[in-house]
Amino acid sequence: LCLDKSETYDFVKEVVEEVMSITSGPWFHVGGDEVADDNYTSFISWLDTIVTNQNKVMVGWQEINKGSTLSDNTIWQIWKHGTSVPAGSNPMLNSDCANAYLDHPEKIGGPGLTWCSSALLESEVYQIKSGSVGVEAALWGERLTDSTVVSDMMYPRLIALAEASWTPESKRDYNDFVVRRGLLE
Repeated sequence: LCLDKSETYDFVKEVVEEVMSITSGPWFHVGGDEVADDNYTSFISWLDTIVTNQNKVMVGWQEINKGSTLSDNTIWQIWKHGTSVPAGSNPMLNSDCANAYLDHPEKIGGPGLTWCSSALLESEVYQIKSGSVGVEAALWGERLTDSTVVSDMMYPRLIALAEASWTPESKRDYNDFVVRRGLLE
């Protein structure tokens, strides 16, 4: 998108409002990661207003929080490992690549992407920190060849992520989890 052209804003507004009008959920994810443009922060602030005016909550990757003026309820989604969350920041959804990107191999040398980690072990998934609005697993599918590969990438790590997301950190017990997960096999 050319953020210095007024036609871009007209187009984006029309598309965003159309999509929001046909979806019933309260959230609208705008993406917004890996953008290099001087007009980015003002564009995100403008987009947040469009989404908010349609009575939706904007969600975007963590880059939306870089200098943009956001509504208090706009949710930023963490994906870069080691990102610190400033006190008093907007609500946060945790998808830290080192804990929640299930397209990374389950073991070193296994199938999957390795840009964040050479392997994403089930025990690492279980250590995820919950964001103020929860966690979300990511499984980017452009390199997954069939449903068996998808299933192998998801399970059992998705089960570990689910339990970790609803269990307070002080009550988590990975060894106990492994025993209970074994009963599912």
